Amino acid sequence: MTLAGGVVLSAAPILIDNFNTSQFLQVGPGGSNPLPGFNSVATGVNSIGGFRSVELTRTVGSGIASVDANFSDPSILSYSNGASVVSSLLVWWDGDAGATLDFTNYSVDLTGGGTNTGIALATRSDLVVSVTLQLFTDASNYSTANFNTPGLGTLVPFTGVFLPFASFTPTGSGANFTNITAVLLSMTGPASFDLQLDFIEANNPIPEPMTALLMGGALLGLGAYGRRRASNRK
Repeated sequence: MTLAGGVVLSAAPILIDNFNTSQFLQVGPGGSNPLPGFNSVATGVNSIGGFRSVELTRTVGSGIASVDANFSDPSILSYSNGASVVSSLLVWWDGDAGATLDFTNYSVDLTGGGTNTGIALATRSDLVVSVTLQLFTDASNYSTANFNTPGLGTLVPFTGVFLPFASFTPTGSGANFTNITAVLLSMTGPASFDLQLDFIEANNPIPEPMTALLMGGALLGLGAYGRRRASNRK
């Protein structure tokens, strides 16, 4: 689901990552496939749980696959494959630097007390690729959503994407969105692929009723003011 233009309001966005913390991982050139690589960085307040982990595995070709944050471009996650290279990327936030998902380090209410209704992010890419986002309460109970990258290039404006919690597919009893302990983003990138992410957060793109009432009242007030101005000119 893609956000339409206009004002997007939220009372309590919950940051998952703004990609302000630098990170770099490259696999290749050379070596035999599958060729894996992994690293993790402490992000502090720049991401949920204070850590970001990435695992990149080249599956086809002998060239380079790479992923970085705040490196190729400021405050942006960039993922790319060289010519004839195919790879898979996992990015996760679980509160530690370990190479496997851990569900014991933190718990966060992504609804912000019931205000947030889904996950918002901004992306652009040169090819259309399916991306999977999973929200975990524990290893057995999680929820999954998929979206396609826009495939319009990486020199165009970012496309906003919104994934309502209600659209996620549950496994087990599904994620309890008020008790999330890990977030996982995954995709398989084709040859000569370039993708960027600008941010990812829990948010609510729908104006609250009180905001709508205030906006309506303001418009009515401006209308009355305009009518008085017109009457005074007669």
